[in-house]
Amino acid sequence: MTHIAIELDDTLAETLDEACKAEHVAPERFVLEAVKRRLAAQWLKRTQDSLGPAARAAGYKSEEDLMNDIS
Repeated sequence: MTHIAIELDDTLAETLDEACKAEHVAPERFVLEAVKRRLAAQWLKRTQDSLGPAARAAGYKSEEDLMNDIS
């Protein structure tokens, strides 16, 4: 397991603390979930960039077109 230390300015640290209290979650868990969401968004963007040309070549002009064919 890897441990990462980050430095936050006072305002961001206070905002994080408030968010953690509101959600009843430890700061470590809050930040871990944020990192996971960011990595998932990055993966999705890369996937869209990779598959986009093939989808357009197949005649799909939007995600809605694709979803209509799937459902």
